[in-house]
Amino acid sequence: MKALYLLLCVSTSISCAVFSQTDYSVIGSNRMIQKHQKPERIRKIAQIDPQRLQVLWNYFSASFSFNSTETGISVQELLNIQHFDVSEYEYLRQPNEPVQFIYRGSISITLKSGTELNTLLQGYDLNSLLNELPERPFPTWISTTFSEADFQSYKENVWDWARDYPDAYLQLTSDNNRLHVSFKEFKTMDDVRRTQILTEWSYLIID
Repeated sequence: MKALYLLLCVSTSISCAVFSQTDYSVIGSNRMIQKHQKPERIRKIAQIDPQRLQVLWNYFSASFSFNSTETGISVQELLNIQHFDVSEYEYLRQPNEPVQFIYRGSISITLKSGTELNTLLQGYDLNSLLNELPERPFPTWISTTFSEADFQSYKENVWDWARDYPDAYLQLTSDNNRLHVSFKEFKTMDDVRRTQILTEWSYLIID
């Protein structure tokens, strides 16, 4: 019973170490993270789904192990200075057992098993984690004043969304069920009609 208790304690401490929150500055400034997601996209991921950014960091920093005491370098130095990108070695990872290889002729890296990796990813898909932004809804009109400044802000939000999801934006603009209404018309509508559009329709406010 005492042995079981100790095992549980060790397991819990390891889990906490793996899934503990890391400062945004550590993640956002890391070269390997920036290799796959540009700084602006990193900021957006942090806003849309901060857990996703943490899992991305966990993948790059904890889906493998190495002897930092023996090498004299930390995980951050391995990623930032040695430029170790674990995603380039996914083809070596085994489903149920760890695998070792030598990086840069001297650093022994042990990839964790696929089973351990799946636990680390917490349900996120690795490919989308590395290459895509998390989904966020198409911008809606949120102002109650209907000023030109409000319209400019709305347009900026729409174009920002379109840059992040170009294919989805093309589908959205070609959707015949989406109401396209000019801002000039929109701001002169009575409150009832405007409320109906904002609550009952899929819409795009245009020049």
